[in-house]
Amino acid sequence: MNGDKKYCFTEQEFWALAGSVGIQKLYGFLPEAEADLKKFDEKIVYQLLFQMTNKKFLEAEENRYRMHPELRELFGYIKSASGVLTIYSMSGSFSNKCIYLSDNIVLVEEGGINARFLKACFGAREDILDIALEGILPKQNVADDLLYQKENADLEKLQDKELVIFLEQMGSQEEQERKKVIEGLGIHSRIEKWEKEVSCAVKSLWIAVRPLYNLLLYQEKEEWHIYFYSLRKLKELIEEMIGDD
Repeated sequence: MNGDKKYCFTEQEFWALAGSVGIQKLYGFLPEAEADLKKFDEKIVYQLLFQMTNKKFLEAEENRYRMHPELRELFGYIKSASGVLTIYSMSGSFSNKCIYLSDNIVLVEEGGINARFLKACFGAREDILDIALEGILPKQNVADDLLYQKENADLEKLQDKELVIFLEQMGSQEEQERKKVIEGLGIHSRIEKWEKEVSCAVKSLWIAVRPLYNLLLYQEKEEWHIYFYSLRKLKELIEEMIGDD
């Protein structure tokens, strides 16, 4: 599958289908992903079965319902994922997204008013990453290849005091203070790598829109690396975050 086909679920449909393949918890996405799967009363179950049969998510047989093979494959990849990438909009300019890393990778993103729906597709890594990056990239004023730099940007030459404060205090600030610093720094979006075994983010990548340039702020094991933003460098860092998953 090339990722062109997207499924659209209500939250209840998504959790019901996830539960049917034995998924007990999900990491790195909506708040509900950190809790046990929702319990449904009998009335809601029948309503969901009716909805999902009409949408051809399920096929009714004699005494049971069978999930569509492609959907079973999609949720199977979510279940077997060893890691997760989350992509958050800090300004609300795009829908939050989550990428489950398995043999094929699955993209799940919020949709509808107040994120009441979830859209999902799966496919090869390169195809899905290109889809995931659609709509999240800041505008560039010069050619991407002119901005590409393999090595870290020189903080002293940047003379960006707000950026220095951000890097020095990010780990020690209270949540409210951190939000103020993030807003002042022009953080456009945040990408995090979660690992199932530790149930927390282990790597993070921030895209900062500054007055004279855009930056990539990459954190791994409490160490920060700063790069001038370019699409090529962004993709390199995402591949590094994914690693062998």
